[in-house]
Amino acid sequence: MIYDLTKETDCYNLELFIHLSSVSKKTIEVKEYKPKRTNLQNRFYWAILNFIQSETGNDKDILHEFFKNQFLSKKRFEVFGIEFDADVSTTKLDKKEFTRYIELIRVFAAQELELNIPDMSDKDFDNFLKHYENYL
Repeated sequence: MIYDLTKETDCYNLELFIHLSSVSKKTIEVKEYKPKRTNLQNRFYWAILNFIQSETGNDKDILHEFFKNQFLSKKRFEVFGIEFDADVSTTKLDKKEFTRYIELIRVFAAQELELNIPDMSDKDFDNFLKHYENYL
C-alpha cells in the first residue's frame, strides 16, 4: 500500500494499519516511494540517443553504454566469492535520477559535441521528440 503523508486521511489510515498489524503480530516493511521514470522520459532519452547517432555516426546502443559508463555509478557485486563492478541499469533509476541523467547527457552533448538538445520544457521539445524518437 502507498500512503501519501501529505494527506491527513492517509496519515490516519497508516496509523490504523500499523496498529492493526501490530495487534495481529504481522511483519510489515516500510520504504520510501520513488516514482519510476516516465514513459515520456524514456521516449526522450532514446530520441536523444537517436539524435546523437544521426549527428556523430555512433550506434545508439553503444551511446547508451557510453553514457551509463560516464554518468552512472557502478555497483559492487560478489558471485562465487569473486567481487566485480557492474553498471547500474537505467531502468532502475527513479524519475528524479533519470531527469538528472538526461541533463548530464544534454550538457555533455552541448559542451563536447556542440549539439543542442532541447529541455522537456522547451517549445521545440515536441518537434524534437516526434522527429527523433523513431529515427532510423
